Amino acid sequence: MDLLQLHYFCTVARNEHMTNSAKELKVAQPSLSAMIAKLEKDLGTPLFHRQGRNIKLNHYGRKFLRYAEQSLLALEKGRLEVEEMAGLEKGIVSFVAYSLPRFRDLLRGFLVRYPNVQFRILQEGRMDHRVSLLEQGAVDFYMAYPPVTKEGISGHLLLTESLKLAVPKSHKLAGRGSIKLEEAKDELFIGLKKGTSAREIQDGFCREVGFSPRLVCEMDEPAAISSLVSAGVGVAFLPPQNVDRNQDAFELLEITEPACVRTLYLAWMENRFLSKAARAFREYTIDYFSNEARRKF
Repeated sequence: MDLLQLHYFCTVARNEHMTNSAKELKVAQPSLSAMIAKLEKDLGTPLFHRQGRNIKLNHYGRKFLRYAEQSLLALEKGRLEVEEMAGLEKGIVSFVAYSLPRFRDLLRGFLVRYPNVQFRILQEGRMDHRVSLLEQGAVDFYMAYPPVTKEGISGHLLLTESLKLAVPKSHKLAGRGSIKLEEAKDELFIGLKKGTSAREIQDGFCREVGFSPRLVCEMDEPAAISSLVSAGVGVAFLPPQNVDRNQDAFELLEITEPACVRTLYLAWMENRFLSKAARAFREYTIDYFSNEARRKF
């Protein structure tokens, strides 16, 4: 048994698909299958239930996965600590988020201060997938909505922001300035795909006032929503911070009822080593949003 086998096994266990895992690992599928088969032979028992290309961990596989992940995380922690002891000045910071434009100015400012640091950023809409990436050690941080409340995960509330209702300039509601959300119950909405945390938050606001939004378009990319509002396709929830100040194709209406607010959260694993670069990014991020909140007032 070697480290490569453990790494391959953890990847296959996470994806539950041999072909997708082979693509992610950049190896031929037969080689990956042979590596997993050799690991199972070394352990003396199958680790997966196989159904074509789809595979699922069995009882033995789930037990072994826990120790395999712990072993790989321990080795990665050791590597990072040795690098830091050796005075490594540059590093890599990784995080998972969904609405990436929200962090554009944050990343720019951090890189001005720490030009030798590199980023590895993953975009993921589902909260459970983001948390899983954090727990697996695939990323240093989770930066998204809503907050994470789970044992072993620490975090910091960065920002609470109000969502507005974006309507085209030609829309009957344009010029109102504010609106009760129930007044939009008959409108066609543009939103993110079902299952994303942002969509669940927004659907919850609508349910609170007694309706389910009629989705005319469900999208993968949050930044593209405003362009369809501008085209007159429908209305949408938007945070004012994500809107180009120079846009004039749609209006943002204040939602007076209910309070449509969401909380941006930075999370990390409590007992996992963070590199010097990651710790600097955490401190910078908390200061950045603290200063942003003060600027609003």
